[in-house]
Parts: sequence; C-alpha cells; structure tokens
Amino acid sequence: MRTDHPLVTLGGIILVAYFFISVFQSVLVVAFALLFPVFLVLVHASLRLRGIANRAANVKEQLGIRTSVMGQILDRTGLNVKV
Repeated sequence: MRTDHPLVTLGGIILVAYFFISVFQSVLVVAFALLFPVFLVLVHASLRLRGIANRAANVKEQLGIRTSVMGQILDRTGLNVKV
C-alpha cells in the first residue's frame, strides 16, 4: 500500500495524527483534573513535619485529654468519637 499509493498513505498518516493531537488535549485536561489533587495530597503528606509536639498531642488524644479546638467542641456538644 505504501509503495503503490504514497499520497493516500501520507493523507492517512496526517489524518490520524490530527485526530490524536485533537483528542490528546482533552485527555490531558481530564488527566490533570484527576491527578493534580492526588499530587497535591502526596506532596503535602511528604513535606509534613511530625515533631514531638504532634506526638504529644496524639498521646493526649489517646488518653482522653482533648486539648484541640475540635476536641473542645466535641466535648461541649456531647459527642463522643471513638477512633
């Protein structure tokens, strides 16, 4: 086919390339919309510093001493959340 009809082959290649280029933009937009939030979550999780203050707060939460603002709100509303 390539040797017998080179212009038809060239036209087919150009049409297929144009189709893929026109669809590729839409695929990139959808992929960016889905993967960018996941990327941000992973970057945040990898850069988050977990120091001694955070570990102490976790121990206080486990012992039942709620010192965070959300813990105080839960105590005042009478909600008991078991983790």
